[in-house]
Amino acid sequence: MNQIKSILVPVDFSAIARNAFRYALQLGDHLEASITLLYTVPPASAVPDHAPFAVSFVEELQEEAALGIRQFMNTEIKALSGQLQREPKVNCVVAVGDLRHTIRDKAGEMNNDLIVMGTHGQHDVWDKLLGTNTTFLLKRSPLPLLIVPNGVKFTPCKLLCYATDLQHVDASQVKRLLDAFSVFHPDLHFLHVLPPEKEQTAYDLGRLRELFGNPNAATKTTFATVNNKEVFSGINDYVSRNHCDLVFMHRPEYSWLEDLFRSSNTREAALKANFPLLIFRQEDV
Repeated sequence: MNQIKSILVPVDFSAIARNAFRYALQLGDHLEASITLLYTVPPASAVPDHAPFAVSFVEELQEEAALGIRQFMNTEIKALSGQLQREPKVNCVVAVGDLRHTIRDKAGEMNNDLIVMGTHGQHDVWDKLLGTNTTFLLKRSPLPLLIVPNGVKFTPCKLLCYATDLQHVDASQVKRLLDAFSVFHPDLHFLHVLPPEKEQTAYDLGRLRELFGNPNAATKTTFATVNNKEVFSGINDYVSRNHCDLVFMHRPEYSWLEDLFRSSNTREAALKANFPLLIFRQEDV
């Protein structure tokens, strides 16, 4: 994972977006990273009946959004007055298009290193069937995605939890994840949730223990296996008991057919988590 020097925060001026922006401001303060606020306006084709005034209407929305996003930025920075050591540089962008696809496009254009996005969690059956904007990005985000549930406040990332099935983890990617958050001098917990009916994975922890299990190492590391028939429940209980500040989960790459018949622990965590959750791909590290 690259050093985090630029953070993209999609916003819609809601309480959820305010909370995510404040989290990003405080994270950016510690990492000395800049922030890009992104607001999207629906395209003219989204205006009902394709009315003749559609284009001018969208232009008016853009002008209003440009004023609104700067007011949003100033209000939230002022709300954190006295809590920021180095106020991050914030760039405001208003774009026209579908939110989810615009995020993907802009993240590449602006060379961001991380997306921070708020989520309301799972409210009803429609979120399960259709997914939220955040969970849509889980499979499509071009960058690591840090999900901040509504109401979760920033705490310095002193204790990191890597929730893993031990099938996709290797020592090099763990090292790169730690490097990205090295400013916090964090401790690290490897967490493996094992359903009671399954046997311990045959994955060899030797290399990880060799690199991270040394009591004299700069990073204090804990290796934990918990038994729980539901993976997310096991993660949630462990994170709550140990007061972890940030949880990492790897996003495996599956074909659309595999996705159709496979339940996703990562997606379930994104929907239900009440802790900050960073989702990354193999190529991110």
